[in-house]
Amino acid sequence: MRASQANLFLPVPPDLARSVRLGVRRGSLVIITFLIIQLVGSHAFGEEYEPQDGMSLPSTWEWVKGCRDGDALFLDMRSLHLDHTGPFGDKSANENNQLLGIQVYGVDAGTFVNSHRERSYFLGLSRTVYTKGLGRDTNMDFGYKVGALYGYGKDLPNIGGFCPLIFPTVTFTYKRVGIEFGATPVGVLTASFRIDIDGVLPGSKNRN
Repeated sequence: MRASQANLFLPVPPDLARSVRLGVRRGSLVIITFLIIQLVGSHAFGEEYEPQDGMSLPSTWEWVKGCRDGDALFLDMRSLHLDHTGPFGDKSANENNQLLGIQVYGVDAGTFVNSHRERSYFLGLSRTVYTKGLGRDTNMDFGYKVGALYGYGKDLPNIGGFCPLIFPTVTFTYKRVGIEFGATPVGVLTASFRIDIDGVLPGSKNRN
């Protein structure tokens, strides 16, 4: 009995394990890249939509696509690592990320100091799928960011140094200032300070 039980838990060959991990990473990159391409097309050729009844595929895609987020400046970011590198582990990760970024017509671009204390860059789209007014001049927005990071090297799965990434966001704003919270797939929570500049640029709507 013990021999048969032992056979059920044979160790996985290292080469096979590496191949499986590589396949999962490549598959994830392909899916995220495909989603980025779809969203870029939607972002460029159409923004506004009307909610539809039912859960048919077109209405579901319209909801997932959402609409572009408002224009904003990002002036700082703090992060919390939930793995062994964070405050619950050896505290080796950098969590003062010194973000400097801009969001115009729903397109994000900027730079920050990553977890390894190295300069990184990002470019992508910011989408909003649900907005709730919490009172006078106060809003809560649910959405997500999708794009690419550069500057992590081999620390993250990448294509030519660019790491495709998508993660959800929740933003609380009062008048033109707010905090944007995010949760990345690698177990890092973020909080970014933002100043809304809606209505400043041509074609930009001022929701306040």
